[in-house]
Amino acid sequence: MRSKAHHFQSYFKILLCIYLVVPFSCEDSKYNCSDSCCGETFEQEYTEIDSLTLTVGSIEIFQGNGYQRNDFSTNKSTSFNDAAINIEIYELTWLAKLYESHQSNFNFSLINQAYACSPPEPEPTQNLTSITISSNQPITVGDITYESGDNLSDFFSIVNRYSDEEDSTIENFIIQQNESPYLFGAYGTSMTFRLNTDINIPNQTITIQVSFDDNSKFSLKTDEFVVE
Repeated sequence: MRSKAHHFQSYFKILLCIYLVVPFSCEDSKYNCSDSCCGETFEQEYTEIDSLTLTVGSIEIFQGNGYQRNDFSTNKSTSFNDAAINIEIYELTWLAKLYESHQSNFNFSLINQAYACSPPEPEPTQNLTSITISSNQPITVGDITYESGDNLSDFFSIVNRYSDEEDSTIENFIIQQNESPYLFGAYGTSMTFRLNTDINIPNQTITIQVSFDDNSKFSLKTDEFVVE
């Protein structure tokens, strides 16, 4: 009896080793992996922006090992070079049902961990179409006075994270985001605005309206924005 049990255990161990060592074909329908080696077998999920947040702060330069980085800080500044407004994606809506992992019926935790299938990252669906910036009070730039509600977008740029690269114009940022929606479409991604023209802005409320190609619009306002 003991001999039979011993032989059975040995036989089982051999089968288990073969199962773990021998590679499985990506074409085997039992293993629906999302990795590039197996191709995309999960239903692709998509996201839409549900809400944005706006914060007034400043740009602080982080000194790394051989590089500098522009970081947004919630510490407010009235300096022309440093005063900034940050808009961040706060909530997303998922547009597909939850993934279900397809695994073998050979139900051992070690094997499930080794061959568990992971779904692809959800993809943003929205492309930026326009960003308009206005003030609740007149602003004078040189000899021109812009009335309340006039578009002031030309006087703002979007901060580049790396200090050795120039800030992006709003128009160029929209083009870049259309080419790669993850730039401003994934959870936590943001746009940081600062002035590209030295303008005196007393205590005013700045409104930024962000529009997308699905006709969704988000209008966000600052409590106060001061540049001296």
